[in-house]
Amino acid sequence: MNSINRSSQDKLVYLLEVVSGFGLYKQNIVPYTSLITALGTILLDSSLLSEQNERQYLQEHLYKFSNSDSLVRQLTDIIIEYLQESNKDHRNSKLLTLEQYLSKSEKVLLLVYIYSLLAKNQQGNTKEIDYFKNLGHILKIEKIYIGLIESKLLNKNNNNPVAIKEVKELLNPEKFQHLDSAISKIAIDMLAILEKSPEAKSDIVKPYKYLQQYQQSCKELNQYCFELYQIINECYNSKITDTLITEISSISHQLQSLSFRVAVVGEFSQGKSTLLNALLKEEIQPVRAIPCSGTVTVLKYGKQKRVICRYKDGRQEEIPLEKYQEVATISEAAALDGVTDELATSQIKEIVLEHPDLELCRHGVEIVDSPGLNEHPQRSAVTEQLIKDTDAVIFLTNASRLLTQGEKDLINDLKVKINGGNDYAPANNLFIIVNFMDLLRREIDKANVKERIERFAFNNNPIIAGDNRIHFISAQAALDAMIKGYEDEYLNSFNFLTQSIETFLTNEIGTIKLNHHLNKIRNLIQLLEEAQKKEKYNVVETIGIISGYQTNALDYIITLQQEAIEQAINSWNEWAEKLADRVYEKSQTWLSTQDDESKILNFFSEKLHDTLTNELNNWLEDIVQNSILKNNFELIDSELQLIIEEIQSLFKQFDNQIESNIKHKIDSSISKYQINLNINAGNINQQDGDGVGLGLGLGGAGLVSFGLLAFTGIGLLPIALTAIGSGFGLGALFGESKQDKIKRIVLDKGLEQFYESQQEIFDKIAEEITSTFDSRIYLFNQIIEDAIFTLESLIEKQDQLEQNQQKIKEVVAKINALSAPTKLCL
Repeated sequence: MNSINRSSQDKLVYLLEVVSGFGLYKQNIVPYTSLITALGTILLDSSLLSEQNERQYLQEHLYKFSNSDSLVRQLTDIIIEYLQESNKDHRNSKLLTLEQYLSKSEKVLLLVYIYSLLAKNQQGNTKEIDYFKNLGHILKIEKIYIGLIESKLLNKNNNNPVAIKEVKELLNPEKFQHLDSAISKIAIDMLAILEKSPEAKSDIVKPYKYLQQYQQSCKELNQYCFELYQIINECYNSKITDTLITEISSISHQLQSLSFRVAVVGEFSQGKSTLLNALLKEEIQPVRAIPCSGTVTVLKYGKQKRVICRYKDGRQEEIPLEKYQEVATISEAAALDGVTDELATSQIKEIVLEHPDLELCRHGVEIVDSPGLNEHPQRSAVTEQLIKDTDAVIFLTNASRLLTQGEKDLINDLKVKINGGNDYAPANNLFIIVNFMDLLRREIDKANVKERIERFAFNNNPIIAGDNRIHFISAQAALDAMIKGYEDEYLNSFNFLTQSIETFLTNEIGTIKLNHHLNKIRNLIQLLEEAQKKEKYNVVETIGIISGYQTNALDYIITLQQEAIEQAINSWNEWAEKLADRVYEKSQTWLSTQDDESKILNFFSEKLHDTLTNELNNWLEDIVQNSILKNNFELIDSELQLIIEEIQSLFKQFDNQIESNIKHKIDSSISKYQINLNINAGNINQQDGDGVGLGLGLGGAGLVSFGLLAFTGIGLLPIALTAIGSGFGLGALFGESKQDKIKRIVLDKGLEQFYESQQEIFDKIAEEITSTFDSRIYLFNQIIEDAIFTLESLIEKQDQLEQNQQKIKEVVAKINALSAPTKLCL
């Protein structure tokens, strides 16, 4: 390691101890933290981050440099936090500072690791090369080493033996044992990458471009789902939008995990494993001349290499990668003596290999490798397992021993199972591949093989349907050409096979899957638009219904009001007609004990006033209040109760439809105006201010006769005195006592003036009756207005939401463009 400032190391260790709470040792921690911090800084400063989540991206790569149960893994989390919070503008300067803490081996390891990421992502443009060189200079790596690693990135040969030897020595795993065993493993992987032939990824090996385009389309559609999710989640609130959000989230999840499943089937020793290695462009499957694969193996993409073993009893466990081929392979003894017994006793149901670098799997294809089915004791069960959820089945046969009877039976069995038991329809997703064509030396033999296969596949009861479902290859010859970097007929025929499988998966299967999701999204958007229109229509319609209720109720109240006035008039006339008789009759008992004329006059005037007041009060209470108003208000309140309950029901329906709380508002409105619809005779009264209820009426604290008499200006005492002073003096009262004469004058003059004022008195009563009805109308109108205002606020919200429809239309336009054939290039 370069000479460095020891106090700086001490400070670094102290800082990590404070942050982590661990007791740390400088000699172990400083190199590791420097290496990991430098790598994290490089990753965040490069274009490799792309659109990934920053934290997840750092964890994905930095976790590879430590074991999960180690202390340094916990320090890695602290470093990630630091990197995310640190100033992004000074990363180069930080890297320069960290460089002094790194050994030469650690610097080269970082550079080769970044090279592996660029190579994996197929990035080798000028910008990336410049970044790669600049990184090498920052790390102060010798130019000879940079040139060697750069040549690998550009797929160029660099035969500098000195540089190769020195780089290999620098990446010796033993140089990293003092850090973490995981870093030693990284060094081994980096050495393996550098030792690969540069031509292995050259243009002669056709990339899976259609699958790449399909994956890109899925990513774009997923992004559009996210945009729709945001728009709907931010702007809408109803049951339908909850359904939409759930559905869109489900579609998004399916798009993220969308993949194709391809099963490779055949008898033992037909080259299935070699074919898979060629498809994957990696020698990953075990290969030998005798039967090899012993169980169903699923090869799929994973961020890290790992092997999961699933057993027939439901258990599963992760096993070390180095044991994969051992577990997946039949023992040589069983392969030589017969595989039936070993297959029958095997407890393994399937093995799942996850790998980040398998070419075909990286593009969304899962490969299912099967053991030979000709000697398998559970052939039917294994076949069912293989074709479950499978998009394409590749049947492999041998050109040297073409189509044995067992193979023909197996192919027919596959066709029937693929077609759900239909024996007469050809299988559209079955490919028949003839392997080992390189073993046929004569052209006539090759022609005979092709003729026999086509006659079998397209007989009177065809086995297969679709274009390019039969291929003639040599998997081993094609794999050799890939590795050694040359092009021949076998590589060309193999490339044609991969293109045919790609075209089938993307054009026929993929288009169906993608269009299924596209149509679901379109249907969801249409559902949203229809729900919006329906909701707005329902709101407008409800406003119309409530307005109709209001009009009918007002007409009804006004009709009853008019009828109440008519009833009061008729009753008043009857009451007034016999009023004088009742007053004269009651006056017979009036007797004053006074001798003074003025006091006698005052006594009889008060008696007349009290009698008229009692008469009027009795009529107001018995007839107006307890009969006319009570009966009419019972009718009104019954009608209004039905209307209000109907409005509450309408609002409750809205709450259920759009998950709102507008019924609470109408309930609050009713409570605000203190509606009491259970009115009885003792409950018709008058209240002041905001507490006015529908129970406004006459009597009690309301209209009284004294108020009416005062209003009409009846003052009986002054009237009587005036009359006496006008010639009715005591000396003229012949034949009558003084009391009787004064009583008669008071009665005659008082009743005369009352009758002269009765119209004015009744008009006031009618005005109060009308006012009582108007108060009921006012309160009912307040409820109606509040209800309509609440509904109109929904319309305003709908109008605002319609503005967001433009955003949705823009997303839908992108989705429609995505579904165009030219977009998928298929």
